Amino acid sequence: MKKTIEEKRKDVLEVATKLFAEKGYEATTMAEIAKLANVGFGTVATYFENKENLLLKCVEEPMADFLEEVLRFNTQPNDYEEEIHQMTLKHFQLFSEKRLYLLLLIHVTSQWEKYMKPYLIANKAARELSDKIELLIQNGQREGKLAEANANILAISYVSLLLGLFLSNTDQFSESALKLYAENATRLFGLQ
Repeated sequence: MKKTIEEKRKDVLEVATKLFAEKGYEATTMAEIAKLANVGFGTVATYFENKENLLLKCVEEPMADFLEEVLRFNTQPNDYEEEIHQMTLKHFQLFSEKRLYLLLLIHVTSQWEKYMKPYLIANKAARELSDKIELLIQNGQREGKLAEANANILAISYVSLLLGLFLSNTDQFSESALKLYAENATRLFGLQ
């Protein structure tokens, strides 16, 4: 069965994301992407114009869905402890599932001068996550459910923990390991 234009385009994005994340932008060629996506070189150029635009689309297009998922928690829950436990577990599972995409984001943010447009997208998303977590912490503190501490520093520490864990570890985590990391992350919020 012949693939549709959208299926071919999706295949190109998936292959490019994997190669950019694993090999880096400079070491990846459009010809290599085309070959592994099983499309012609001209097809890749038609869909994405050039490699720079392809990198931008690899960061930009999955971001809306990723951000929607990562921001899906309540900043004024009835039970702060339960909400934070569920949020951290969901975040660790999501970051594990999206490991290649996160590696790509880390690649572009670590060399932000070279990849300014993708960097701005990734940086905006990290700020949105950090800001929403900060709001959760502030609300919990205001209601006396969370210990007093600098909410901004706690939120940034949590996001850094998430990114750092997946950056520094090349192995896939088991479900039990993810639960353990998530449980330990809740301590940043003053929970046991």
